[in-house]
Amino acid sequence: MLSNAEVLMARKANLEAYLRDRGHELRKEGRQYRVKNMSGLIVMRNLWYWHSRQLGGNALDYLIRVEGVAFRDAVTALAPYCEQTVSNSNSQDQGISNAEDGKSTKFSPPLRNSVNSRAIAYLIKTRAIKPSVLFPLIRNGLVYEAANTHNAVFIGCDNSGAKRYAFERSTVSWSRFRCESPGSDKRYSFCLRAGEGTGVIFAFESAIDLLSFLSLPSVPKPQNATYVSLGGLTDIALLRHAAAKPGCEIVFCLDRDKSGAEASERLVQKWLAAGHRVSQFPPCDAKDWNAKLLAECLMQHKQ
Repeated sequence: MLSNAEVLMARKANLEAYLRDRGHELRKEGRQYRVKNMSGLIVMRNLWYWHSRQLGGNALDYLIRVEGVAFRDAVTALAPYCEQTVSNSNSQDQGISNAEDGKSTKFSPPLRNSVNSRAIAYLIKTRAIKPSVLFPLIRNGLVYEAANTHNAVFIGCDNSGAKRYAFERSTVSWSRFRCESPGSDKRYSFCLRAGEGTGVIFAFESAIDLLSFLSLPSVPKPQNATYVSLGGLTDIALLRHAAAKPGCEIVFCLDRDKSGAEASERLVQKWLAAGHRVSQFPPCDAKDWNAKLLAECLMQHKQ
């Protein structure tokens, strides 16, 4: 019989090392790693989350839920990766363990830089976001430049205006770094309201896609709409908005790729069953809304 200590050690095993030993390529993104060719799978020490499948947990959960390994065999397979996890424990690891045990992590958004020049240059010049869309957000502190990293930061607030969520995106054009700040509550993901925000809800995979959609002159924007960044392919951020608008219309504006299409279909069926009017609106002739915006800007420049 397996002891409680053995099971606990397996949960805290080094999942990064386990995946590397099985031939997976892990790409560094801040404090976490993205697993190549696994459609949105993120790992950090003993923890993982698979955005496209809305699954996550600890190392033991991964072997059981993703690889289909039997419980006892999974504990045995992770044994070689347990000692490393324990010996490398530090205050940061302890914080993750606390989160795993159900204790909340204090929300820690990045400090704001004294100027926003790099974030503005990245979002306007590299991403083609309209100044008329971006600058009000800068003034209100919903988008800013991080002091130490110069990342672009997108803030989400609760109904009282208190900050509850922060998402960082590198302003270096070749970097794919992006992450949520510690303690972020995904229910309060970055969102914008047009007018009173009492009408249709538009849901996007990212804040940049959301801002790109608003920057596109060719796309109609209904009055009193709410625009929500899901922060991936989960619908946690929709829950509080939809709860305030029973039966409202939801439009999923996810990426025009395999994972986006699969997630969109799944979410449409889920929210239809919940009594909402639901539709899909992927970007036409482009992978995502920012790619569509960049393509339209290029066409205008050539004319």
